[in-house]
Amino acid sequence: MESIGFTIVIIIAWILVEIVSIVFAFTIVIPPLVLKVLYGLGIFLAWIIGVFKALTGDYWRPPIIHETSEWVRRALRL
Repeated sequence: MESIGFTIVIIIAWILVEIVSIVFAFTIVIPPLVLKVLYGLGIFLAWIIGVFKALTGDYWRPPIIHETSEWVRRALRL
């Protein structure tokens, strides 16, 4: 369930990044490439932290990802 929640968060965040990139493409405030690189680094960092927590046996509830997976679990009645 956590993997499904992580995937849903990644897809929603990607859609938001693309929308913001289109809006900022015509300004000089934030270049779209910088925004996409930050998005990629954030996803990679969350994945690395999850891998290390799993390897050490720690229970980690990522803030947005865990709530999304709980919502999916309730929606599917698992």
